[in-house]
Amino acid sequence: ASELHLQWVRDFGSLSPAWSEPRLSFDDRYQPIVVGTMMFVASSREDCVTALDVASGNVVWRFFSNGPIRFAPAHREGKLYFGSDDGCFYVIEAKTGRLVRKFEPISNRKVLGNARLSSVWPIRGGTVLEDNTAYFSAGVWPFEGASLCRLPIGPKGTGSLERVALKLKDFTPQGYLSTNGGKVFVPGGRAKVESFDGATLKPSSVGNKDVRGRNDWHVAVTGDWLLSGGSVHDVKARRTYALNAPRPVVAGGKIYFAKNGAVRAYDLVDQKVQTKKDRRGKTYQISVPKNLWILQVGKLPREGEPVHPLEGIDRG
Repeated sequence: ASELHLQWVRDFGSLSPAWSEPRLSFDDRYQPIVVGTMMFVASSREDCVTALDVASGNVVWRFFSNGPIRFAPAHREGKLYFGSDDGCFYVIEAKTGRLVRKFEPISNRKVLGNARLSSVWPIRGGTVLEDNTAYFSAGVWPFEGASLCRLPIGPKGTGSLERVALKLKDFTPQGYLSTNGGKVFVPGGRAKVESFDGATLKPSSVGNKDVRGRNDWHVAVTGDWLLSGGSVHDVKARRTYALNAPRPVVAGGKIYFAKNGAVRAYDLVDQKVQTKKDRRGKTYQISVPKNLWILQVGKLPREGEPVHPLEGIDRG
């Protein structure tokens, strides 16, 4: 269709994020994922994952945990993978919401954390899937410790969960994990991103420049580029580009992000050459990411505006 029309609206209620600081606002909004004809929405308000039919907006099923679910589930081959502040990691069937496996924390001790009853090891490192492995992290409080976790997954089922303790001197794992080139990248909230070998879970030499005052919960990696804290780092060349790209989406060597009322696209691989002058007036050239396009965002539908459903859709 040449025009987009609002089909349905579901109000899940406002969220209360774990932290008020913007750099730790990984759970201040709903972050649905869509697979086929179904949408999956995690909620820290209702402590559940809700499955919706994308055509009608009808609820297909709900699955409840015993604590806030602050990160979107990851999907692979008909199953959803996610963790909760109750310290448990869940594997459920995407079609029915049936529990497949539940991995308990090392201890069932609880604590009052972020105004909710929580495990002493809440899962605050959002799940990422790489090949036949799921990675996530558990624990945020230095006095309780934290761990990086790896779970083998595949068509024949899940394997044994492996946990490796993390050192929390200046680093607390919070945010969605990312993988690239056999490495696992873990955002540290206000601290810089740390990397680990995906096979051994040992610290990796692939690092991220510490951009103090700008580090946050988001990390994305593609090729030799690591994006975090709004900065674009060429890890191989040990160079940071003068491009402010807040929390971008990565697709191949291209990045997409919203800024100042517009969606922007840049190419990190096919760069353009700029000519500049140094302090002494000497001319030099540098390569920088190429701006592909900028799309200004129009007015979004507001509450009370008419909904135009597609013909033949059963609203239930």
